Amino acid sequence: MTAIDGDSISRGRVLVVEDNQYTASFISEELSEHGYDVVGPASNIAQALLFARGAEIDAALVDLDLHGVLANDVFKILSERKIPFVFVTAHRTLPVGMRYTAPTIEKPFTYRALLTALEGILRVQSAIIPRNPAVR
Repeated sequence: MTAIDGDSISRGRVLVVEDNQYTASFISEELSEHGYDVVGPASNIAQALLFARGAEIDAALVDLDLHGVLANDVFKILSERKIPFVFVTAHRTLPVGMRYTAPTIEKPFTYRALLTALEGILRVQSAIIPRNPAVR
């Protein structure tokens, strides 16, 4: 995080989509500590869709399976909006149609692996669409 006149500049706004409260809390706290603004967390498909459709976000961390419902529609909306995301899942293989659409972090994961994947997608995205912190 960089400070200018006492204010901090966010490294980005990250949507967290995770149905496990402990995992969502862990991810959210770690992201906040590393300078990211957390959007959510969304713990079910309805919340995830609401945020995916309308929230100002730079990236997303998306659990593939939310209480037994696959997050297909969430990843489609994020893709349409050109918002990069990482799947965070306990599934060993992704369903057809989701393979190769985004990096995947398998649970259990280390925060370092999650942060590395997040920084990677943000770096690629900023190379495609440079981020202007003055415009949000």
